Amino acid sequence: MHLQAWTNQQIKATKETGQGKNKKSVPVYKNFKDFFNYEKRMKQIDGKTTKEDKEKKRLAEVAKRLNQRA
Repeated sequence: MHLQAWTNQQIKATKETGQGKNKKSVPVYKNFKDFFNYEKRMKQIDGKTTKEDKEKKRLAEVAKRLNQRA
């Protein structure tokens, strides 16, 4: 139950934008997909990798090689 309450709070979160008298609150997430990408999560569960995952893995390998040289 507490997890549901926390999630609801996160979805309704706002942030302050503007300066001085022009300050206003806008939603952090414009739509639910910004909050939770269902398709990406399903691919992670199925074991399929995304382009972002491949890029992160490649960068991690590069960093590993650089650390081994130092």
